[in-house]
Amino acid sequence: MADRSIQAALDSGINHFDTAADYGDSELRLGAWMPRIRDRIFLATKTGDPTATEGTTASAARWSGYRWRGWT
Repeated sequence: MADRSIQAALDSGINHFDTAADYGDSELRLGAWMPRIRDRIFLATKTGDPTATEGTTASAARWSGYRWRGWT
């Protein structure tokens, strides 16, 4: 379902994608597309304080395995 949604968004001209660790596996799902669409989209994500106490809205970012390219 995620792949179909991403493809439908791209086909419709959507180029802004917003994700976060708290959105389930959205980072992993969109991450698989990055080699193909990196230069065509604007990707936004959020991080939080992984040391925050329970009950807060902070989230721990899952960045292992990600490689960032400088802004162009």
